[in-house]
Amino acid sequence: MTNAQFAAFVAGTGHLTLAERRGGGEAHTAGGWNFIDGADWQHPQGPSSDLNGLEEHPVVMVTWEDADAFCRWRGGRLPTEAEWEFAARGPDNATYPWGESFETGLLNFCDSNCPNSWADSRVDDGYEFTAPVGSYPGGASWVGALDMLGNVYEWVNDWYDRDYYDRSPSLNPQGPEVGASRAQRGASWRDYDDAIYNTQRFGDPPATADANTGFRCAG
Repeated sequence: MTNAQFAAFVAGTGHLTLAERRGGGEAHTAGGWNFIDGADWQHPQGPSSDLNGLEEHPVVMVTWEDADAFCRWRGGRLPTEAEWEFAARGPDNATYPWGESFETGLLNFCDSNCPNSWADSRVDDGYEFTAPVGSYPGGASWVGALDMLGNVYEWVNDWYDRDYYDRSPSLNPQGPEVGASRAQRGASWRDYDDAIYNTQRFGDPPATADANTGFRCAG
């Protein structure tokens, strides 16, 4: 979801994100990845930043609860992990949404603009952090879903369990019934090529709000 879409949600509901209520979130600074006072969805890199020119970039600094509230407001919901992965991989179980080979021009990843030591100096996409949603149409998945990899990680509905798929139902698994973290899928602007693939999965506490996690809705 974009900053403009999230702004409409906030305007329509008065929703106050957890990062705003607690006074900050995690962002990348010169000193690395740290909690920044005053960082929130409207100030993704801290209080001196804003959304000017970022209206079509993905919203960040949102927790799982913020994402869930937005999707419900839209009449939808967060996708399950299984739904997200099927939209990315398709019936042929592709390694990347677009196929089997990593292609630097099909996603926003840690290129020469990225402030991390592992930045790929051979690539320049013009974006230090996020890119506008839909900037890489050639990276669309088999169902036309954009930005499944790169740009931002995405909250999904499930609780996270590293070993869940060793014992889950084979048909439409809904995730564990309880957990300490919510699952995230995809990859972000801060990842290098070897860490980017359709089956990448991990979890964060649902109250996490940071500068490289957003979401999409299903339904």
